[in-house]
Amino acid sequence: MNWIKFFLFFSMGLVLLWIIALYKSHELSKFNPSKYYDPIRISISILIYWLGYHGTNQLRFVNNRIFIRNQIRSRIAVSQPVKIRNEDDIDDKKQHAQFIEIDSYINNTKKFTDAKLSLESLAEELKISTSFLSSIINKGNKTSFTDYINDYRVNQAKELLKDVAYANYKILSIGMESGFNSKSTFYSAFKKHTGITPVQYKKSVLNFDEQ
Repeated sequence: MNWIKFFLFFSMGLVLLWIIALYKSHELSKFNPSKYYDPIRISISILIYWLGYHGTNQLRFVNNRIFIRNQIRSRIAVSQPVKIRNEDDIDDKKQHAQFIEIDSYINNTKKFTDAKLSLESLAEELKISTSFLSSIINKGNKTSFTDYINDYRVNQAKELLKDVAYANYKILSIGMESGFNSKSTFYSAFKKHTGITPVQYKKSVLNFDEQ
């Protein structure tokens, strides 16, 4: 929404300049209108062009996200409800089996594409405590919940980035529909898991495919 805030701020500035110009036109007998109105006209022309560019850009961004979202949802498999109970003391074999069940559920339902997904919300959905869920994931995947989910998201983004069908799609659209809630978190997680940025990854895989 930053571009809209900038547009409103800039528009208010132009309105203020217009008011000043009108005031000067009535106050001064020797008033040179071009001195005040020409810069305003030029600024308005630039603003209209800028608004059209960003509006078109945002429309493309939204349409990209809608198409990608529908494609991902079409691959969601029907998953059986996860039946896990809180247990204070369980052996490693049973805990691993519980992790496999939770992991299959997250993968099959594409739960990781939900940007609002959290340890608390998933635990509530599975009807277990957050500490128990955290323990299962930490031991089953040898990592934190955040890294575990981000790994799924990065892999989803990689799958879309290397698909030539999405070659002309905005990279940020792919990141957002893979479950990330901002450009910074997407790029940060992607580089952490792959060692390169999404842009570098896209260039490397597409160039390789072309060769």
